[in-house]
Amino acid sequence: MTSGRISPWPDRGSWVDYGNENSYSERNPVSLMRSEKKDERAWYSRGQHKGWLKYFTLSLLESNWPDAVTWKTYGIEQGYDKRNPNSLEKSKDGEERSWYRKGKYEGWAVDFSFSVLKELAPWKNYKEWKQWGMKNKYNKINSSNLRESEDKKERTWYRKGRREGWLSDFSFQRLRDMKSPWQTYEEWEEYGLNNGYGERSPMDLRNKRKNERSWYSKGGKNGWLRNFPFNRIKRIKIDRPDELVSLLEQYAGGVA
Repeated sequence: MTSGRISPWPDRGSWVDYGNENSYSERNPVSLMRSEKKDERAWYSRGQHKGWLKYFTLSLLESNWPDAVTWKTYGIEQGYDKRNPNSLEKSKDGEERSWYRKGKYEGWAVDFSFSVLKELAPWKNYKEWKQWGMKNKYNKINSSNLRESEDKKERTWYRKGRREGWLSDFSFQRLRDMKSPWQTYEEWEEYGLNNGYGERSPMDLRNKRKNERSWYSKGGKNGWLRNFPFNRIKRIKIDRPDELVSLLEQYAGGVA
């Protein structure tokens, strides 16, 4: 008995075309079979079930680098540290593409010293790296903001510190020490009203998005919550008018 679900690859031709479009020929079959992406697992499973894998050449080169150490060692031996990562990713040499994509897929490439990163990272030692950080006031920024910064120089500085093990010796601004945007009750209340928190339940705000939790936490710590006009009535779907009357009577008795 079948589920009736139609596969996006009804025949071998469409299956092969999809694999080529997504460069699966440069992937290790195990990485597809165990992929976190549902469509990659489905594609591999479809080919295996139909016996189409033999018509598609999957790369086995990636198996030569089972861990970060062997991958990095191989890259240095081949002189890839003197190459631009884009030239490896788009190389006509299948082995170069496979090596780079293995590192990118596993997250190892960000810590490999490619030539372009060396040009962007002029800090030869911890002293130079720290001086740059202090000069640009990175000590007043949370480390996660540098790691995910849109500024390439900031990301490179952070990655250099992580790669060299210098991050633990640099005093970043901790999140709990950062200045709250609401210094007075009026500022805090205005923010809440502008964002419609008066129409929300306090419990809902406490458990939702990070900025909402921060706002709620600030109010709780400063004793401002009791003065904010929250909507504390739980919204319940009511099918009959007599249920509405009963609910209102219960609420009135609870707040009397």
